[in-house]
Amino acid sequence: MCFTYSTSTVSLFNSINLLSPVSSSKTEVFISYNGSHKPLCVQLWLLLETFNVASFLDAASLRRGEKFPEKISNALNECQIGVLVLTRDFFHSEWCRLEAIRLLERARNKKAKVLSVFYGKGWEEAAGKFIKT
Repeated sequence: MCFTYSTSTVSLFNSINLLSPVSSSKTEVFISYNGSHKPLCVQLWLLLETFNVASFLDAASLRRGEKFPEKISNALNECQIGVLVLTRDFFHSEWCRLEAIRLLERARNKKAKVLSVFYGKGWEEAAGKFIKT
């Protein structure tokens, strides 16, 4: 799958005020995904970076030797938008579940917005099990 952008994509980014030049190192968008869908998420990250949107994707944002739990926590706490790439495998990952819970808490407290991307087959059953726990 390849992401493309159009005038409607630009309108979406403008409507959520994300096309202004990045003025700080704060994370604007946090991308939460299961590692099995890394290529898809890297494409999304690259698209956001093309529009100067400061985005956090662990594969691109973490450096060897960094304290990754702290970096992930900081990015979760400062993001304006959380993108949950929901797949069957997403709900089997403890990290993904923790990130989703944190983003949903921030959304409930009106500190961030959450966008869900439903990708592939089988996510419905896994999501149902997650919601029940």
